[in-house]
Amino acid sequence: MFIPLSTRIMAMPCLLMSACMWQVAQERNVDQYAKLAEFITLVTEMVPELLNYKQKTQLVLGLRAQVSECGY
Repeated sequence: MFIPLSTRIMAMPCLLMSACMWQVAQERNVDQYAKLAEFITLVTEMVPELLNYKQKTQLVLGLRAQVSECGY
C-alpha cells in the first residue's frame, strides 16, 4: 500500500506527540495535564468521532480540575 510522503511526514510528529501525552497520563504528571487537555481538544477537533461531546468535556474538565487542585 502506497502512503504519500506528505502523509508520512505529518504522521511522525503526531505519533511522537501522542506517545509523549500517553506517558504524561500514565505517570499522572499533573504538571503537564494542561498540555494534555489541550492535546485532547486539538485531536478531537481534527477527528471528532474519537469522543462524543460529553466524553471530551468530562475528560478535559477532569484534567483541568486536577491542575486546579494542585495550584498550577
